[in-house]
Amino acid sequence: MTFWLIQVFNGISFGMLLFLLASGLSLIFGLMGIVNLAHGSFYILGAYVAVSVVGATGSFLFGAAAGVAAVAAVGSGLHRGLLHRFHGRELAQVLLTFGFIYLFEDLVKAISWTNTTWTQAVRMIGRLGELGDPCPAVPGLRAFPSARQVLEAGGRYLRDEARLGYRAAYILELSRRVCSGELDLDALEGRARAMAAGELARELTRIRGVGKASAAYVLSMLGHYEHLILDSWTRACAARAFFDGRYPEEKEVEVGLMMSKEEALEQIRASAARYQEAFAGRRR
Repeated sequence: MTFWLIQVFNGISFGMLLFLLASGLSLIFGLMGIVNLAHGSFYILGAYVAVSVVGATGSFLFGAAAGVAAVAAVGSGLHRGLLHRFHGRELAQVLLTFGFIYLFEDLVKAISWTNTTWTQAVRMIGRLGELGDPCPAVPGLRAFPSARQVLEAGGRYLRDEARLGYRAAYILELSRRVCSGELDLDALEGRARAMAAGELARELTRIRGVGKASAAYVLSMLGHYEHLILDSWTRACAARAFFDGRYPEEKEVEVGLMMSKEEALEQIRASAARYQEAFAGRRR
């Protein structure tokens, strides 16, 4: 019964989402004569610009004004440069604005560094490691920087040189809390093995910038292996192995892996039983 109730509510919520999308598309097409599938991407672009300006200036009004101005400028430029050439050609408008979606998504990722390749991640960590003290025996090697060294380097180095993107603010805040004594990571590590995994995970995710995947990595380094490290690579592997290429939700991955674990145990039991039967037959 619970399963069907969940499916009914999922269907209702999905239907409402489709209704909102269809209403917005019909309104824009009716008023402007343009089929714009990328209006959500304009909102995303404005939101990221606003957040970036608020982080740099500390002023919400400046951020809101900058977001509106950026979207107005981009929208006007795209309309004058591209969209007006396809007036009355709905299919061409659909293809063009659908391309805008991918363009804006990659642009936002490139600016904010929400996702990075392995090579980029190694470079970021390497530039951050340059702040540490050199090894006396091997000068080419450096210790990982202390919180004090990170604070002294400042946000400009983390953003412009280390290219940490939005992570720079989180690392600076963590360094400040450690230097001020507000957060004692050594004490947390000392209590880690005596703490339950769930309690330690909640303690870690209270640190600003530490999400579920990062907390799961730290948990495994502290001797707790109960939490699944659900990053983009895990989701991609689960999509190929269990979901026919579909990108799964977190709960789906956990259920899928648990089912595969039970299937693996069942296969092991069956193999052990066959081995025992064969061994018993040889003894007879």
